[in-house]
Amino acid sequence: AAARNAGAAAAAGEVLFFTDADCLLPRGAPAHAAAALEAAGPRTVLGGTYDTAPADHGFFPAFQAVFVNFHETRRPDDPDYIATHALAIRAADFRACGGFDEGFLPILEDVELSHRLRRAGYRLRIDPGLRVRHDFGFGLAGSLRNAARKTRFWVRYSARNRDLLADSGTASRGLKAAVALAGIGWAGLAAAAALRLPGLALAAPLCALGGVAANAGLARAFAAARGAGFAAAASLYLVTLYPAAIAVGTAQGFADLARDAAGR
Repeated sequence: AAARNAGAAAAAGEVLFFTDADCLLPRGAPAHAAAALEAAGPRTVLGGTYDTAPADHGFFPAFQAVFVNFHETRRPDDPDYIATHALAIRAADFRACGGFDEGFLPILEDVELSHRLRRAGYRLRIDPGLRVRHDFGFGLAGSLRNAARKTRFWVRYSARNRDLLADSGTASRGLKAAVALAGIGWAGLAAAAALRLPGLALAAPLCALGGVAANAGLARAFAAARGAGFAAAASLYLVTLYPAAIAVGTAQGFADLARDAAGR
C-alpha cells in the first residue's frame, strides 16, 4: 500500500494505472486501460485480469493463471473487487478516497480499496481484454503456500466484514464448496480407517466429484485454455491438495483473529 501511494503521489497524469512487480504488461496496456476507463464513464474504477498464459511455464503457474482469470471475469459489470495487477482509476478519485490504507494487512489492500470505493458510490468494472502476464515462479509447494497465505489474510478481513460466505472473486462459493466437500471426504477416509468400515472411504471420491461439479465453469475454463488433459489434472488438484492449503490458511486466520481479540 505504501509503495502504491508513493507512486500515485509522484504521478502527474489524470489516470493512475497500477500493476504488480511480477506482472508483464502487453504493449499499449496503460493506454487501453485509460481509454476503457473513459468509455466507462465518471465515478468508475476499471480493472483487468491475468492472461491465461502466464509468463513462466509449468502446471502450477498455468493453474493459477486460469483460476484467477476465470473468477475475476465471471461478473465483469459487477465484480466484488478489482485487483491491483491491472487497476485504472482517475487520479482525482484516488486522492479523494484517500488512496490505499497503509495500516491495513500486508496484502489485500486492493480488496479493501475496492470495497471502500463501492461504499462511496463508485462503480467497479472489469475489462476482460485488459490482461497482464503474471510470473508466478512456483511449483507445488509454492502454490500451496500462496493459497494458504492468501486465505489466512482473507479470513481475517472477511470475518471482520461478516462476509465469509460471500461469492467474492477467487474466494468463490464454488471454491468454498470444494473445500467443505474435501473436508467431508477426508473425514470419511479417517472414519473408514478408524472404524474399519471401508465403505466410508467412498465419501472421498464422491465428495471430489461434488467439488468438480460445484466448479464446472472453472473446469470448462481449464479445458478451453489448455485442453482436456490439463482440465482433468487441474480439477483434481482443485478438489484434493488445494483445499488442504485453504484449510490451513483458514485455521491460521481464525487463530490470528483469536489472538487479536485476546490482545484487546
